[in-house]
Amino acid sequence: MLIRISGVHDDWVVGELSLEQIRKLCRAVKQYRTEIIGTNSFDQAQVCAGGAATVEIDADTMESRLCPGLYFSGEIVDVDGKCGGYNLQW
Repeated sequence: MLIRISGVHDDWVVGELSLEQIRKLCRAVKQYRTEIIGTNSFDQAQVCAGGAATVEIDADTMESRLCPGLYFSGEIVDVDGKCGGYNLQW
């Protein structure tokens, strides 16, 4: 979505983007807004819940089922593990 908003194409190599293209992408990231719909109790404050739904991700490749070529890892996925970096290891 942010790529579409910024006008940067998903098949472009990041290291080859012009300064203006990088600025457009940065603006899109900075201006992106999302609605927070709730929080857990203070006892759960160390874990960030939410993220990309696991049903929308191919478990063998971690590729998005909705956006081919987009891959996920770690805490961007909607999996809540014990605190201590466990979400980063799978």
